[in-house]
Amino acid sequence: MLLPSSSRLLGHFRASAVRITRRTEAAKSKRLTVCAPAPLASRAAFSTGANGGGKVTKEMLAHEGKEILKLMIGGVALSTIFIVTGGYAVETAKGLNPMPAPGRFVELVDKDGNAVKIHYQRRGSGDVTVLFDGGVGETSFDWDKVAEQVAPDATVLAIDRPGLGFSTTPGELPRTAEQIAKEYTEVLEKLNVPRKLVLVAHGAGGYNMRQLAHELQQQATGSTAFTCHGLVLVDALQENLREELESVSDSVRSALAAMDNNGDKVLRLAKIGLIRLITTVQYKKTLAKYTKEAAPYVQFYSPTPAHRQSANWENAALPQTEQAFRDDVSRARRVDAPCVVLSHGKPDLFNGLQVQPGIDAGMIAAMERKWQEAQRLLAKTVASTPAVQVVVPDAGHCIHHEKPEAISRVVRALVHEARHPGERNGLESLKDGTCPI
Repeated sequence: MLLPSSSRLLGHFRASAVRITRRTEAAKSKRLTVCAPAPLASRAAFSTGANGGGKVTKEMLAHEGKEILKLMIGGVALSTIFIVTGGYAVETAKGLNPMPAPGRFVELVDKDGNAVKIHYQRRGSGDVTVLFDGGVGETSFDWDKVAEQVAPDATVLAIDRPGLGFSTTPGELPRTAEQIAKEYTEVLEKLNVPRKLVLVAHGAGGYNMRQLAHELQQQATGSTAFTCHGLVLVDALQENLREELESVSDSVRSALAAMDNNGDKVLRLAKIGLIRLITTVQYKKTLAKYTKEAAPYVQFYSPTPAHRQSANWENAALPQTEQAFRDDVSRARRVDAPCVVLSHGKPDLFNGLQVQPGIDAGMIAAMERKWQEAQRLLAKTVASTPAVQVVVPDAGHCIHHEKPEAISRVVRALVHEARHPGERNGLESLKDGTCPI
């Protein structure tokens, strides 16, 4: 069914709002003039009437209070109607007038023969490809700051996973690391980028890049095969972390479950345009987080129902991915390439949970300790040889936004290592903190 143009839609909403206002005013007038009890007596009548010497009774005050409350509720309801219809109008208008994507598209074919359009951004040149992957709901735009710093030294590739950002076609379900790694392999083949890879991932994206590194090792044959020459995990998740966090207390377990359920609530709000209105009001926060070039694009796609739905699907698949890593020790622990684990040093990751019932400062501190223990375990077990762990003291979980130079420094060192294994400016420089790159 064809949707009306945005101008017609807005006109429809304005007309509806006028009709609603007139009806509301008429209802108020009728209630106050016809249905309402007779007005209270004047001050003079109170002095001689039969109400106990002219005193205002509790019943009178209660009645007036109820009438005022009805008027207030009517006003709030009317305001809510205006907000919801306005948000829906804006969201619909954005859908009818999409913003052009800044990158390019590559087309894959899913198991049912449907075309899947993947948006990617490619920069730089060189004989080593650096592939960036974000956490749940993150896109190529989350890596803009780091990509700018790495592009002079390598071919840089950042991708919007299916359903996210400008990759408008949803991917195959469930959105496990195995499925996403398969898609990445197909994209790499289609783009014909340099075969030496340094994989970089944030948060839940760590599972995707670990899975991809493992599969590339299984497939590597001949000089034309893609090979993983380095893995950088940026405050990445570890498969036992969720269970460890839940062990802190029942309140923590309930709070984490509530966070999982928030995605569905946000999706419902996105469908009626309220998330669009919120992000518009908070645009300064977007500008502070992203580059000025990326911010308008993020502002466009992040409130869309399609993006929110795809993020929910990714989050829903995490337990299946984590169980797969726990079940397959060889896949979970053996990346045959230099690995660096970057961890946040600012202990504020779980501060937002303090508003949840039963969560106190001691539990927040315990959760932070569990996170750091998982980071150390990741460094010990993710690769054939222990990884180098680097703690970024003045950064929170989103290191790629807060301290992009900390990541680009590590990535450039691994790019150098891929070209000149064992040289001082490669992995060894990160072990003693002397990396000059």
